[in-house]
Amino acid sequence: MVMNTYQAQLDWAVSNGAEINKKISRQAPDGIFGFYANDTINAGETLVKIPKSLAINHKAHDFPTNTSLTVRQVYASAKLLSDAANEKESISLLMLEPLYILEKLSTYFISEKELKIIAELSQTLANEIKKQNNETDAILGALRDFDSTVDKDLYLRCILNFKSRAIGKSGFIPIIEGFNHSSEYGDFFDSRNDYITAVAKKSCRPGEQVFISYGRLDMMTHAVNYNYFDPSDSHFLNLSKRVEFIITNQRERAMAEKLQRNYKLTITRDAALLKYRINEPNIFFTEQGPSEELINLAIHMTSHNGEKCEESARKYLLSLIQKMQKSNHVQDFSARYLPRRFKRFYHMLVKEQKLLGKLTNQISAKGPIFALASNTQ
Repeated sequence: MVMNTYQAQLDWAVSNGAEINKKISRQAPDGIFGFYANDTINAGETLVKIPKSLAINHKAHDFPTNTSLTVRQVYASAKLLSDAANEKESISLLMLEPLYILEKLSTYFISEKELKIIAELSQTLANEIKKQNNETDAILGALRDFDSTVDKDLYLRCILNFKSRAIGKSGFIPIIEGFNHSSEYGDFFDSRNDYITAVAKKSCRPGEQVFISYGRLDMMTHAVNYNYFDPSDSHFLNLSKRVEFIITNQRERAMAEKLQRNYKLTITRDAALLKYRINEPNIFFTEQGPSEELINLAIHMTSHNGEKCEESARKYLLSLIQKMQKSNHVQDFSARYLPRRFKRFYHMLVKEQKLLGKLTNQISAKGPIFALASNTQ
């Protein structure tokens, strides 16, 4: 977003009750816009407060009762852009990337040839791209069924921006969308009052970039939806995204039934095969180790007659890592093998490979298994 566009939105937001910390400003020292500290910012200091009233009001439209929140918010945004008689009516959406830019970056526009190349490096990644594209098509179909008078490309623009810019259940939030993401240094919270508030997670010196967190997303999903990847950031590996279990015998069926008593499973059938994923948000690996919930899962799955064995749980965790490693073949290719616009996936897979190796060493080491637990929740 160019600076004059940002200034227009900033002036509008402030005139409507937004509060911006005077110690930060919008800059692009490396060609990429972000917010930077002009003065020392202390951890916990408020960066920006945006009235929730500045979010797009999807409640102004009469949707069928089963319409998803995503469809509601995307429709309200697309309708506003479609009907706007002048720029002021859609100023809260000035930050949305135009479709011609998205066509160069988004995997929604991936060709079959490009997808085949990515599948050679990682079938898991290729599957995630197809899943996200199918999800986009489903949202687009629901929107077209609801109101076919809005331009299809405008819907698509709003969907793809929504996937990369929406702030939780609040949707598009002006100004806050302009912060770049960091899992390690960024934070934001949706306060219980009438504001969306971004808060500094760490102290920043003058000249340092100030981040927020877009939320805990699997590193692969982040690279697909946000159209970039930062290898220097901290990353998550969500088990539900990464590992699919196949039921081929009675023992594996009994294990799935045992899991289902305590965890939410997503069960699918592919031809004659019955498959499932453990669909729980707090079961993940980070660069610091497995989450406590993942360790509990490993203990639950390896206990016999009520007896818990830490070594069996350790082996279970290592088996999960091995499943993920088997899908990553980046070591067999050079970065030049990927299309230029999707080079981020090469760097993502390299980082994934290093992270999985690091986790293998951590978990293989002796010591209490709960000492491995990641503190990132």
